[in-house]
Amino acid sequence: MLVIYKIGKVVTGVLFLSLLSIKLVAQTMPGATSCTCNCLKPLFDYLIASHRLFTPATDNMLVSSLVQDATDAGYTVDYTSCAVLNDNINKTFYAVTTEQTAAIYKARIGDCVVSLKSLNGNPVTFDQLASDACSNGTKVTYRAADLIRVSLPVTEGMTLYNVIASNKLFTDPFYTTSNTESSQIVKDTLSQKMVAALQNNYDTATEPNLEQYQVYSFFRFAGVSGIPANATIKTAYLMLYAYPEGFMPPVYTKAHITSAEEMEDPVKIVMPPRQWSNSTTDFGTLQLGGDWGAVNGRPEIHIDSSFENISFDIHNYIQYWQTNENKGLALVAMAPSWNKTPFSYATFCSHKYPDAAKRPRVDITYTGSASSIVAELQVDSCYACTSVSSGICYSAITDTSVNPYLYGLAGNWRPSKAYTYYGARTSAAFGQHTDIRRDGATSNFLYFWGPDNFGKLSPQYNDAVWVWNSESTLFNRKGFELENKDPLGRYNAGLYGYDHTLPIAVIQNSHYRESAFDGFEDYFFEPNLCDTTCSGDRNFDFSLYKAKLDTIQKHTGKYSLRVESGSSAGISAPLVSGENDVFGLTVNTAVSDCGDGSQVLKSVRLNADALLPVFSPISGKQALLSAWVKEAQECHCMSYTGSQVSIVVETPGGNQVFIAKPAGNIIEGWQRVEQVVDIPTSATRISINLQSTGNTAVYFDDVRIHPYNANMKSFVYNPVNLRLVAELDENNYATFYEYDDDGTLIRLKKETERGIKTIKETRSAMLKEQ
Repeated sequence: MLVIYKIGKVVTGVLFLSLLSIKLVAQTMPGATSCTCNCLKPLFDYLIASHRLFTPATDNMLVSSLVQDATDAGYTVDYTSCAVLNDNINKTFYAVTTEQTAAIYKARIGDCVVSLKSLNGNPVTFDQLASDACSNGTKVTYRAADLIRVSLPVTEGMTLYNVIASNKLFTDPFYTTSNTESSQIVKDTLSQKMVAALQNNYDTATEPNLEQYQVYSFFRFAGVSGIPANATIKTAYLMLYAYPEGFMPPVYTKAHITSAEEMEDPVKIVMPPRQWSNSTTDFGTLQLGGDWGAVNGRPEIHIDSSFENISFDIHNYIQYWQTNENKGLALVAMAPSWNKTPFSYATFCSHKYPDAAKRPRVDITYTGSASSIVAELQVDSCYACTSVSSGICYSAITDTSVNPYLYGLAGNWRPSKAYTYYGARTSAAFGQHTDIRRDGATSNFLYFWGPDNFGKLSPQYNDAVWVWNSESTLFNRKGFELENKDPLGRYNAGLYGYDHTLPIAVIQNSHYRESAFDGFEDYFFEPNLCDTTCSGDRNFDFSLYKAKLDTIQKHTGKYSLRVESGSSAGISAPLVSGENDVFGLTVNTAVSDCGDGSQVLKSVRLNADALLPVFSPISGKQALLSAWVKEAQECHCMSYTGSQVSIVVETPGGNQVFIAKPAGNIIEGWQRVEQVVDIPTSATRISINLQSTGNTAVYFDDVRIHPYNANMKSFVYNPVNLRLVAELDENNYATFYEYDDDGTLIRLKKETERGIKTIKETRSAMLKEQ
């Protein structure tokens, strides 16, 4: 098969040179500001407790990420009520000073500088400071506190076995005595191991062994009540040691199944829903269920090796037990996914294990009684950068002498049509030897290009042998193909973002103008251009809400659109009756100034149809809208009720309103909504509105719309290094790409209706010579 391309010429743009002057304005802010109490106090309490005060600039730590981490750790930071945080929420935080003990500590919060200053000029150790209550809501003062370290052993614990059926593991009558229903549990308070295991109905023709059981362990520490209620917990790590004998030898000789084998983390640490003790006989008290998410949100344990010892942060639990009932902890297996391994298990030494060094414990560091006030937190200054244009723009078009190829004014050629040659080939007659050197050549080959009557090469169209199979119809200013069609009239399109350089969506069976996608990622990627009169429009344009882009919550990438309670954000687009593939081109000539009377090119004038169309669907079709929604409040429910995505179609007879409906479970706080929209032939305009109808803010992300019979895949990139971080499939479910510090892909995660699953993980290292 021979393919030949007919080439068309594309002018990609004009280069302008803009000269800008930058003016920095420093606004000094007094230290006595209410902002320090409302926002900075809980944020810096978290930074001190988590030893993150001295975060370096190289970490590129966003303020929004710190606020989210602080909130997850139990520190309430209301950044919207504080200008210092709200104005810099999408900027970086880093320490300016590096001395752990000094008279002053300085840090940058975006464009603002904050400081912790010693009141008497003497050095203080900043990681040992404890904040006071705010005085009249204006100042935050700190006292120096003693650092106390304790190790608390497990003094009470049990392993509970709920064995429904077992043909090879739990055959000992101890595990199954009188155990005929799932509600009956066998309790073991003398076991030397703590176990979390789960398997359900694994009985197949290839392995006819029915195993249905759930094993979990409760344990409690002594001495938690001895920590003062006003103490600040700096660190608290649960130390668990792998059980050397394995889970259930000889069937399972390893202590754990790894996260890689399970394709997700196999176990989690949670808080039991009810109070218990070793003497508890009410098995209803010991059953799983109830409120597991009161503290720390069901944290999973990542296990890399079969006999790995675990150090797990339980800072939130210790802090919770200072003022609440101590129910201890539970080691519980995660439910396995049935398309992966059918079981989960992890085994650790219990407090009954003979070797005391391997018994579970929690290592706690907290601050004791504080001395007098030694330091004060304040905002020093904030800087505002203002760009002032000089008004000088260099245009290569209007210059006296210019190389058109240097500035991309000429020489930009792209394929217009692709033709394939269909013709007979020579072959040896039946019964004769094959001549591989000569057989297979095209018989009576006809060239596509041939001389015309003037001796110039021109296409010689011959539909019998040269058949076209693809035509490119649109290109963007960077020269990338936006739309093509095949001989059956089926269109395919591509959407580009990040200054029109990276594909953000590819769509099959759709015109370019019929589809749109916005992940809210590249609104801060725009370069400063001088040629604003002909700038390329966005397919979906939420630029009016750029200030509402948020980095605290996001479905993919780094940003989502935050809509406050009772507010909405939306766009509107015209509807067209059909696709206009023809644009006007007027060539104007003039008599040459050389005096020879020859005609020369004077100008080329285009009409408006030559500009790339923005989102403007074709009426008389069906469209499919999909988006991801998350409400700011925690929802233990099947779907959200305080948010709404509405689509309004305007017709001469009135408006038609469509409300997107939930399409799937809530996955890590995000829920997909979807709606089919019927666009009448008489419709003139379509509007998409993202609304918060409840009492809390709502986040929206990965909004897409395309024809109902089309398929779309969209892509999200890191706006700094432009690495692909997420790919959304035809159903708008994401595949996440995670990289290490060197930029090497190390982990692939897939979003499914059952949650986000790790599907591939890769680690590599270089062996060092001894």
